[in-house]
Amino acid sequence: MPKKTSKPQFYTQKEKRELIKTLLLKEPGLSSRMIAKNCFSTHHTVEKIRKELIKNGKITHSDPRPDWMSHPYIRKHPEILETLSERSLSSVRSLGVLDYMMAKNIKSPRYAQTLMNKEARAERLNAGLELSIDDFRLICGDIKDGFPEIEDGSIDIIITDPPYERKAVETGLYDALASFSARVLKDSGILVCMVGTAHLPEVYRRLCSDSRLRYHWQLCVILPRQAPALHWKRISTHHKPVIVLTKGLYKGPLASDLIQASTDKNAGKEFHHWGQDSYVMAELLRRFTSEPNTLVVDPFVGGGSVAEACVQANMKFIGCDIDRQCIKTTQKRIDELLASRATEELNNPQ
Repeated sequence: MPKKTSKPQFYTQKEKRELIKTLLLKEPGLSSRMIAKNCFSTHHTVEKIRKELIKNGKITHSDPRPDWMSHPYIRKHPEILETLSERSLSSVRSLGVLDYMMAKNIKSPRYAQTLMNKEARAERLNAGLELSIDDFRLICGDIKDGFPEIEDGSIDIIITDPPYERKAVETGLYDALASFSARVLKDSGILVCMVGTAHLPEVYRRLCSDSRLRYHWQLCVILPRQAPALHWKRISTHHKPVIVLTKGLYKGPLASDLIQASTDKNAGKEFHHWGQDSYVMAELLRRFTSEPNTLVVDPFVGGGSVAEACVQANMKFIGCDIDRQCIKTTQKRIDELLASRATEELNNPQ
């Protein structure tokens, strides 16, 4: 058994350098500042590693557009050069940005690059995956038993919303979630866990109790209106925290840490009294996944909000819950969503 610790794990300098090398080999056209931001390093370090890789012949160039100033779009709109900030200059030199600006008649390099990245990501997520009922699996069981039906190291991402009350924390629910996540996640896999605020320090301690997991970040979900007041704390809350842990180094996309829930205050409640807004779950999925054929797990499936997000995003899904009624509700929800999708595709063939 791995040694357990209550302290969150952080990246070492060696791990940062390895992650920088991985990103440079995969996307040599990314700016050094962007890579540094993703790897918690400095752009000077990235440039040093970039030069080493060029010298060793592992990447062939440090500037993806050395001839960018002679591009037809720059010749047609030379006034763009007068307004370029340092960040815009980095964007305009990135591979394909000027071509995209010319095709879409866009004047801002950073805006063009943002649109390019969104389109590329959407294309990856929808690449050739035909979902069927076989891609959705439901298991009735207790998280404390570890769901042995799920193979070690087989899961890309866990998105879940466990019970918040003190009893759930004190009886080891979050410890069990940590052990389960550390076992089933792939290397660089992600645990995204929505939690309550009342017992947050203890929740953090227990989620970080397995040394195979490390703290990555905390997100904030802004609610459409305040939740019921916590009179014993004398607090009325307008948000929910989301804790993100990783197994090994984080290699996912750049993600914003603020989510605005939909304006429907009852979203998700028709399926479960503690149900969450499927829009929020879809946002969490979108922000932390970027590859097709991703396998998602929710070990507290409830009313199936994460399952719905997976249908919408073309992701395979395993849902677990101790409550058999939750399994039945989620199965019905999945069946209806897939049937509706099949009907829509039949009526609107490409």
